Amino acid sequence: MKRSFALYYYEVSDGEDTTQFPAPTHYVDISSVAETKKAACYSHASQTPERYYELQDAVAVFRGLQGNCKRAEAYILQLGSPYDLFSRVRLCKHA
Repeated sequence: MKRSFALYYYEVSDGEDTTQFPAPTHYVDISSVAETKKAACYSHASQTPERYYELQDAVAVFRGLQGNCKRAEAYILQLGSPYDLFSRVRLCKHA
């Protein structure tokens, strides 16, 4: 059975990769869930969120500026993907 699916790349940021991430095709507005995301990150104390969360939030604010919302996550749709999965979620509104 042959199946088609959309493939997206998510920006996993340690600071250096943010500048190397190509221009995103999609910005997902995470403004309404930012505090939930922070709480989830801090619930994994063994991952030392105090070392990385501030940077993650700064990247979310930066991507929000690009996507015209308060905070966003950036994705790139793989060329040749058969359909756009993000048509089903709340995207940032472009200016």
